[in-house]
Amino acid sequence: MSQIIREEIKKGRDMVKHGHAEDSIKFFEGLVHKYPNVAEVNLYAGMTHDNLGQEQKALPLYEKALELGLSEKNERRNCLVSLASSYLVLGDRMKSLKAIEKAKGSFPNDPVVSSFYALTLCELNKTKQAVKELGLTLLKESENPNLKNFEEPLQKYFSELDV
Repeated sequence: MSQIIREEIKKGRDMVKHGHAEDSIKFFEGLVHKYPNVAEVNLYAGMTHDNLGQEQKALPLYEKALELGLSEKNERRNCLVSLASSYLVLGDRMKSLKAIEKAKGSFPNDPVVSSFYALTLCELNKTKQAVKELGLTLLKESENPNLKNFEEPLQKYFSELDV
C-alpha cells in the first residue's frame, strides 16, 4: 500500500479523533470507492462505522479487508477482533465464535483476542471455559506481585477447570 493511501487513512482516522465521525464516514466511503481493493481502506472504513454503532455496515468491509489480505499483523488482529465483536453485538454468536477462533489460531497469546474470545464464550453460556481463558490471560499479563505469589496454584486451578 502506498504512503499516499496511508496518509489518507490517517486523515480519516484523525477526523474521528477530533469528533467529526459523520464526516469521516463520508470520507471513508469515498476512499472505499476510490480504492475498493485496498484491504486497509476497507478495514478502517469498517472500524469507523463500528465506532458509530453501525456494525451492520462494518461487517462487509471487515470481510472484504480479510479477503484482500492485510499485510500488517496488528491490522489483521484488529480486523478479526472487530469482526467478531460486530457479530456479537448483532447477536450472531456462532459467526462471532468462528471469527474469534480464527483470531485465536493466529494470535494464541494475544490478551485482546483472549478477552474477546472469553466474552464470546460467555455469550454462548460456556462460562467455565471463559473463566479459564480470562484467568490464564490474567496470569500471563499481570505483573502484580500479590498475584505472582499465587501464580502456581492459580495456574493449576485455571488449567484444570472442567470445561
